[in-house]
Amino acid sequence: MFDRYTKEMGSFDCKPLKDRYRTEEKKCYDIIIKGAEILDEIVVREKRKRRML
Repeated sequence: MFDRYTKEMGSFDCKPLKDRYRTEEKKCYDIIIKGAEILDEIVVREKRKRRML
């Protein structure tokens, strides 16, 4: 998850992410949503694997 997040967002550290994506209006919303999307994809993938066993 961390490697993919870093690849897609350019970093995993807060400071560079805030510098690049944070806005006054949305705050860190987009940063958090990207992490949630990646995690959701992992959960769905792992559930599918369990069904195949």
